[in-house]
Amino acid sequence: EEGLDEQGLAVLAWTLRYLIQDETEARLRVAYGLLRFPVDAPVKPAEAELALNMHAASHVASMDLATTPAKKVLAVYKKMDKIYPAWNETQAFIHEAFESERRAAGAAAGAGVSFDESR
Repeated sequence: EEGLDEQGLAVLAWTLRYLIQDETEARLRVAYGLLRFPVDAPVKPAEAELALNMHAASHVASMDLATTPAKKVLAVYKKMDKIYPAWNETQAFIHEAFESERRAAGAAAGAGVSFDESR
């Protein structure tokens, strides 16, 4: 018999989940750094959402935030609606997901957002 059994498949899925989660956290941390937002103190909700948008833009534009000069990242980000025609809808989706998570967590409107809450 070839392939993975159920336990092997579960281990693979668990491993992939944490690899993706770690990579996502690392990219978001770099986005915070490019924007000069602290990762050890709360930021305004709009700032956290901007970092999430920049993180998403880096995927869409195939940019490595850790190695691409900040000036280029910001220039590409400003043109995302031209690079990716569905960018406005993507931002709306990110906004709704972000706000939904904040409501579910019972966050007060305008309350600061920690780095951990934004990921």
